[in-house]
Amino acid sequence: MVKRDSLGVPLEPEDRRVVLIDEYHRQIYEGDQYWIDGSGTPYANGSLYQYAEDYVQALTLAETWEMLNDLLKTGETEELLKDTLYEAIIAQGVITTFDLEEAEA
Repeated sequence: MVKRDSLGVPLEPEDRRVVLIDEYHRQIYEGDQYWIDGSGTPYANGSLYQYAEDYVQALTLAETWEMLNDLLKTGETEELLKDTLYEAIIAQGVITTFDLEEAEA
């Protein structure tokens, strides 16, 4: 019960009411913004990164390839992919990656 002053004004805020609980056990309160996937499952804002991680982990190689190709069409991810490729080459070793042979001048 909410305590009120002599004029009937609440002295403390009312408790927020939980209306949904998402797949990751986060509570969604009345008036909160939340997201719904294609099957109608609700997700709180705080669950979006976990949802994305789970979604990507569940992709097949073909689905992953298709999504990457769609991203490449926008041109925005080309630089990111090139940076990732460069880092992989450096990690594996330039000589090993390109099968370079030693020569003397």
